[in-house]
Amino acid sequence: MKANKAQTQSERHPTKAARRTGLPVSAVWLFFALFVAVLILEAFSYFSSNRPRGTSPSRNPTNIAAAPMVSSATNAGQPSRAGVPLSSAASTNSPLLDPSFKMPEDPVELLNYGTALLDRGWINEAIALYSKALEKNPEDEEVHFNLAYAYTKKGKTNEAMEHYDQALKLFPDYVEAHDNLGNLLVGQEKYAEAMEHFSMALKVMPENSSTLNCLGKCLALQGTLREAITNFAEAVRLNPSFPEARSNLFNAQNRWGNALVKEGKLEQAIEHYSAALQAMPDHPSALNNLGRALALQGKTAEAVTHFSEAVRLNPASVEAHCNLAYAFLTLGKTDQATAEFTETLRLNPSYQPAVKGLAEARKKKAAGQ
Repeated sequence: MKANKAQTQSERHPTKAARRTGLPVSAVWLFFALFVAVLILEAFSYFSSNRPRGTSPSRNPTNIAAAPMVSSATNAGQPSRAGVPLSSAASTNSPLLDPSFKMPEDPVELLNYGTALLDRGWINEAIALYSKALEKNPEDEEVHFNLAYAYTKKGKTNEAMEHYDQALKLFPDYVEAHDNLGNLLVGQEKYAEAMEHFSMALKVMPENSSTLNCLGKCLALQGTLREAITNFAEAVRLNPSFPEARSNLFNAQNRWGNALVKEGKLEQAIEHYSAALQAMPDHPSALNNLGRALALQGKTAEAVTHFSEAVRLNPASVEAHCNLAYAFLTLGKTDQATAEFTETLRLNPSYQPAVKGLAEARKKKAAGQ
């Protein structure tokens, strides 16, 4: 049985900037220290939340993992429920133990019944049916793929990889198997092997947005952001409604901007923050980052615009409130600065940049500045 082919689609010394704008050196240092701390948090967030997920239980072909295949011998995309007891969805007992269940003999039915059970969360039972189908037809790449997918959901990565490999031996152009196996390899940090599979998948389907997104993630985890961005951008171009690819494109552009700020390359950083906002408009993180880069460049009034928007979109952002406060302080707007520092400390009473900033704002106001 051939598988159905789905149409799947940097460090800058802030003293110079302070002399241009009249911002006290201590304030700029607080700006920059705050910036570096947030960079660390954002980098961790990227790696922890955007690692490729080869186990994603979805039928959406644009997601990382391709879902179990349904044999073309039945209605594609609609697994048959015949032979699976209707009461199994509400039962705590295995559906295979239901007296009304009769084990099918036909491998196609076993494949489809297994998928029906997997949809309901009966992973062990699905594995049992897929294994039975494999006994009857060991040369069926779809059965190997479905079994691999079920093993992945169960957390048995080695078994899953073995069956994806078998599926690819039987059907070398199996794009979904290449993608899923590649993602498992990424999870093991075997990036070179993973990229081979993504590359082979793209040879078969060059405009597959899911594979392009997978490859982009693999590249981003290796720190090659330029190439990662190219793949994410292409995935979004091909599938504008692909939220994960769009989010990954945003994160990669944002990370590159952060790296450039640390190197003192502010103009380039601003370009990447702006590109991040093109991918995900009105995102408070990129707005805050763009504001910081502009503030370090001496463009304080522009920075205020972006900090203000970041605060509007995320009123709970301690960093955005504090950055806005320092920008107001730079412009001599001590009342606004005091208000923002006060709000920052309401959100986080122990936030030292705001504690120091509020003291400085009050000192300036007392001096009539």
